[in-house]
Amino acid sequence: MDEEKRGNSLSIITAFFMGGLIGSVLGLLFAPSSGKETRARIRETSADAKDRTVETAARTKELTTEISEIAKEKAAELLNQGKERLTEVTGNFKSAVDVSKQAFVQQREGSEIQSVEEDDVGEEDIEVIEEAV
Repeated sequence: MDEEKRGNSLSIITAFFMGGLIGSVLGLLFAPSSGKETRARIRETSADAKDRTVETAARTKELTTEISEIAKEKAAELLNQGKERLTEVTGNFKSAVDVSKQAFVQQREGSEIQSVEEDDVGEEDIEVIEEAV
């Protein structure tokens, strides 16, 4: 989508300057002046249009590079956040699976799961189990 917008913007800018150049040349060609004066005006107008086009292209390139860098930074930031969250969720899930396995093995062996007093269980342990479930 961003590539499409940049392409459209560049096309619009190019069309604008080409229209200006063509209009200037046509205006000079139909203006009442001698051939020598008209050719000089055409050269001058063409040089001005070229300079403006080069300047606009340079500004467009700068902006495109700047936008590209910002997008890369945001993408890297989002990727890191995603990795961190995935690591967190995976750890919570593994903890819950381990607790479930231990309970299953104890129940299968016929022994009762020892009750844990509330003081032995920390808030972090409870949060891990709740997030995993």
